Amino acid sequence: MLLTRTLLCNVSSGCDRSRGTPSTGAHTGRLILFLAIGAAVSVLVIVAVSASRTWTPVLDPIYPLLAPAAGAVVGLAAGLHPAWRASRLEPVEALRQL
Repeated sequence: MLLTRTLLCNVSSGCDRSRGTPSTGAHTGRLILFLAIGAAVSVLVIVAVSASRTWTPVLDPIYPLLAPAAGAVVGLAAGLHPAWRASRLEPVEALRQL
């Protein structure tokens, strides 16, 4: 885990060296890196399945670009409501509900 975190911090734009935590730039870099990896893997899976069944792969070039954006929008929408509810709670009340 520590090695993975260190590598990701160094690959993306670095860590906050004073605290050893990823900086905001590191989070953005990691997001872009994982979106690109996900899009590439999905295209490879489509081509591999098509080749194994002797189909001709038909893939519109816009889909690998739109899929990560759609995933980001869905993830943001799914996280907004719980985050909004949590922001309205007092910390003591939130701990009491556990």
